[in-house]
Amino acid sequence: MNNDEEVLPEEVQSNILFLESKNIWHILSSNPKVVSCKDAATNRNRLGNRGIPIFDELKSELGFFIDKENKKQKVLVHCRGNQKLDRLKISGVLNSEYQRITSSKGVKGLINPFGEQFRNLLQIFDISTTKRFHPPYTMMTNAGDFEYALEFEVNSLIDSLEKTQIEDIIRVDNYNNYIRHKIGILTGNGPDSGILLWKKVNESVEEKLGDRFFKGDLSYPEIIVASIPDMGLSMELDKRGNATENMVIKSTVDLCKNGITLMCIACNTTQYFKDKIENICKLYSVRFISIPDVITDYLKKNQVGLFDFFGISHVVDLENLSAFKDLYEQYTIPELSVDVINKISDMAFAVKGKKLNKARGSLINLIKNNTQHDTIIVALTEISMILSEYKDIIRNKIVVDSLQLLANQVATVYVEGILDTLYIDRDKDLLSFEVLEDDVAKKEAEQGLRNIIFEIDYEFVPPLSYRKSTTSSFGTEMIDHNRPEEYLAGVLDQEIIVSRKKYDNQIIGFVSYKPNHIIKTKEEKSIICYYVTTIGVTKGSRGHGISNQFYKNIEEIVKGQTESKFVATRTWSTNKTHIRILKNLGYENVLTIENDRGNGIHTVYFAKKIIS
Repeated sequence: MNNDEEVLPEEVQSNILFLESKNIWHILSSNPKVVSCKDAATNRNRLGNRGIPIFDELKSELGFFIDKENKKQKVLVHCRGNQKLDRLKISGVLNSEYQRITSSKGVKGLINPFGEQFRNLLQIFDISTTKRFHPPYTMMTNAGDFEYALEFEVNSLIDSLEKTQIEDIIRVDNYNNYIRHKIGILTGNGPDSGILLWKKVNESVEEKLGDRFFKGDLSYPEIIVASIPDMGLSMELDKRGNATENMVIKSTVDLCKNGITLMCIACNTTQYFKDKIENICKLYSVRFISIPDVITDYLKKNQVGLFDFFGISHVVDLENLSAFKDLYEQYTIPELSVDVINKISDMAFAVKGKKLNKARGSLINLIKNNTQHDTIIVALTEISMILSEYKDIIRNKIVVDSLQLLANQVATVYVEGILDTLYIDRDKDLLSFEVLEDDVAKKEAEQGLRNIIFEIDYEFVPPLSYRKSTTSSFGTEMIDHNRPEEYLAGVLDQEIIVSRKKYDNQIIGFVSYKPNHIIKTKEEKSIICYYVTTIGVTKGSRGHGISNQFYKNIEEIVKGQTESKFVATRTWSTNKTHIRILKNLGYENVLTIENDRGNGIHTVYFAKKIIS
């Protein structure tokens, strides 16, 4: 070693020598000092990128159990960084009570499976650590030092250790919903439309992941593009319908057999076979994303009622060959004249002939002279290519490109599959919090609220389905209503804040509350408060500070009030998790009603005065 070479800490050198002796593939890297899985995942260096998915950081815990000979034995347990260990499951695997060791000096934050003091212990790996998730399909952990990390192949490491077991040891609500979709694109009319769709999907994925989550090549989806020249038959769909259908069905089957999980077609005309394509895809557990569906979703989401619709003759042939008949049943769409349809067709052939500038001028004139509304829905891939080449050519209209909508939806489904387990700080990066301002907003959110209330029903003491309302007293009034519909009705009558996943708008949590509610403290003093009646978070979304954020949102609302200066709530005395949240936020116990919910289960009220 020359004087310019870095001298590694002794523990790091020992771990490298161990991995080398076992012929385990590994890479050493350095990082800023890290103290947690989340912190580590944010700062690890791999493949030229800073930061790795949290599930690629190995989480390790040291514990002990009593063996058959009544001797205390240490054990090391491992899972992925986004998961939580289930100590009851671990106890079941060991046939003995498992307890975490919390007082190991010099070990906290530096536990790993290959350290000299750990490598000969019994080690239990959760089965998820052995699965292939995200390329490069490796995991990382500390190298025996806070500023060094080792990347390694988990299965090779497990095989090399003396005593290992692979078991299911994580909480049920921590099972990964990770799906890395393989996307199939059918194209050929013309091939450039499929290339453009591929490009747009990648761009949309990059945009949705953002600077923080996008990690270059490894973040893009795997895409198979089937460019079939026979797709050109669809230009004469009225005359070559059977031949076109046979070609589309065969191509769909071929893509499905190649292992895709998502399929789309870079063509508006052949969407006519949507139902048959969907049926084939279902046989292979493949999801087909169609252009008519994404257009319908766009119109509903953006509350567009009036628009013009551009396409070639078969697309706007609503009586016979169009896949967009439902649009015309739901909306009043201006009919295109034969002359305009012919001009659109000529423009499409100009694009096919690589005369983009001429086609650009034709598109501008068509929109200027033949549209009635501010929004134009474009269902023609040749126009998509014009819009992609010439940005903002139409300045006084909203031109909605069906190919872009399709790319956005494919990217959304792809990102949805990987994002749930990529990073752990969802409350900051992946969630939005929204006050439901009126009855319309509540009606739209009602099913999402119902799903959560039904899921959490029996986690409450007593269950929500036993209660007449959100503020009812306990005891003789408790009646089993079978379903918590009455409770839901009470929630919908109150103020509500919901938490949604940004990428699919799904409601994963809510808080309901009553402004200017009066409660009495143990000193019989009445206080006017914003009274939190219910907080509900889906099981798979817990552990990310969502309940904390709900309280902080309500506290911000109270800061602007002149009458109510308190936020208050009640829970039961054995609800340790919620009580810990309240105490950490500065709430104080203001009233206890002993044995109110059963023998030894008290109702406890907490309140916090909010300073403006």
